[in-house]
Amino acid sequence: MFEINIITLAIIEFFLLILIFFISKFSKKSWIKESLFNFKIKCKKPLLTIVLPSILSLILVLIYSFVFKKIEAYPASLWLLIITAVIIAPLTEEIFLRGILLGYVVKMSEYTQTKIGKIIFIGIGFIIQLALFVFLHQRLEWQNLSILIVSGALYSSLFLIYKKNLLPSIIAHSATNLFVILFSLL
Repeated sequence: MFEINIITLAIIEFFLLILIFFISKFSKKSWIKESLFNFKIKCKKPLLTIVLPSILSLILVLIYSFVFKKIEAYPASLWLLIITAVIIAPLTEEIFLRGILLGYVVKMSEYTQTKIGKIIFIGIGFIIQLALFVFLHQRLEWQNLSILIVSGALYSSLFLIYKKNLLPSIIAHSATNLFVILFSLL
């Protein structure tokens, strides 16, 4: 199976973040900004935007550790895990998968004529970006697969519930990764 080590992945994700920034800042085409960058990153209510997603992530990791009795982080030094898994990866994955991909699907669903068509359209986008999220993590054992599916669905749901605001899903993603790292140290 194709494997990328955590350092290579962090470098790739870091350059993708830089690319996203430059495309969003310097793109002269308005359709790019309107269709691909139609998400927001805002904190209007800190309790709902930061604390609630963090608590949901903690509950998710506690349930996971209770059911499977073992939590394992990627094998790497602690500082590298913190930088990549708690900062870079959640930002990149949430911007690409939830912000751009799912945000684009939500934007395009506005052009459907019926409510059921809109729900089906968003549902298909939800499943596609969730499958990409699971695939990108390359940890396809049953235990890891289950937490990836549940956590990916949580992040996507937060993005949709908070009306295309990425901050709750970024916070939840970062918190989940941080809790997994901390629990794996116990």
